[in-house]
Amino acid sequence: MANNKFIPHTKLRFFKICLLGCLLSGSAFGQVSKGFKLLEKNQNLPQAESIFKSSIATDTDLAAAHYGLSLLYTNPAFNQPDPYEAFAQWRKAESYWQQSPPSDQNRQANKFNLSAATLQNLRQNITNQAFAQAQSENSLAIYERFLKFSRQPLPGCLRKRKKPPGS
Repeated sequence: MANNKFIPHTKLRFFKICLLGCLLSGSAFGQVSKGFKLLEKNQNLPQAESIFKSSIATDTDLAAAHYGLSLLYTNPAFNQPDPYEAFAQWRKAESYWQQSPPSDQNRQANKFNLSAATLQNLRQNITNQAFAQAQSENSLAIYERFLKFSRQPLPGCLRKRKKPPGS
């Protein structure tokens, strides 16, 4: 009799733990989506920034989170658009995206519109924005800064990492 009572409690406890795990992981993955929704609507962009940064801190959809930050930093509606920071985030997004297995790349393409083509378009937009900023200030110093920055090697953490975790 004691064993019969133990088994249902164990199964119930296991079910609760699994359910809690699913809810927590689902909310973490949903955060990046919330950031993109705010970005699409141009609403509460500082909150979108904090969502993307917290997703990076929790190692959740790294390519998409860096891509979102890069889009955010090129958005003229953002209070401090910064093509240099956008380029830094773009480089990380591209690196993480390239390291992702094809199944993750397909999921990110469907969920966040993240692909090789969108990354290339974003890089071109960042370059155009940096050049326009240099032209508007009538100074080559800003564009030279961007060119110097764009030639830097990837941060050490990205160079060493050949495969995404869990592969």
